[in-house]
Amino acid sequence: MQLSELNIWGALLLVLLAVASASLFWLTDRRMLSRMGRALCVGVLQTLLIGAYVWGLMRLDSLWTDLLWLLLMATVVAWLMRGKVSKDKSAKGLALLSASLFVGCGLPALCLSWCLPGRLLVPVGGVLIGWVYLSCTQALGAYLGSLLHTEDHRRYLLANGATRLESLMPSIRRALRAAVNPLLQSMVKPFIVAMPPLFGGLLIGGIDPVTAMTLVLLFIAAALASAVMCAVLSILSHQLMD
Repeated sequence: MQLSELNIWGALLLVLLAVASASLFWLTDRRMLSRMGRALCVGVLQTLLIGAYVWGLMRLDSLWTDLLWLLLMATVVAWLMRGKVSKDKSAKGLALLSASLFVGCGLPALCLSWCLPGRLLVPVGGVLIGWVYLSCTQALGAYLGSLLHTEDHRRYLLANGATRLESLMPSIRRALRAAVNPLLQSMVKPFIVAMPPLFGGLLIGGIDPVTAMTLVLLFIAAALASAVMCAVLSILSHQLMD
């Protein structure tokens, strides 16, 4: 599907309907209208930025530039995650976490892009890094929170001959559960009332339903692998910092 194939009158009518809907807040809740306006500006700016750099990466059409982009995204996600779940701001910790996310997300992304025609690592990696940010933030938060609340229990296990891994296993188990929860919640939503955005986007792009369904299942497999691998590698990187 190309931009030239869009119907300009349908697009204008849709924009007018959106403006008319938003204008109701002018009469009922102007504070909410202000929030909507700020969110719209941020959303438009982010869309323009992502469109510009994805356009540039696809014009370069190089695997190395795609991998460098994925490494940059992994570093940004690692920085955002550490701001939410950890007080350790050292450069070494950020580098280890970035490498963990790059490997944990990059390997499934490469495998998935290998299944598809053309060089599509950028969109595939972009989708997976979004899952990783959500899942791995929850996983690390659950892991660090569990360590804090089970410190006495871990010392008791170590004093009675347990290995370090055995003492950490309850916390690791909670982290892995938290890592896959976002994906599981998205999978159990009833599709009859909420078609998966990826599936809908593929259909809009002109892909037949059977192929779109297959691609969605492959994305789910890649998202599961990325979530678990990134959680495990992130926990390992945290242990290396101790």
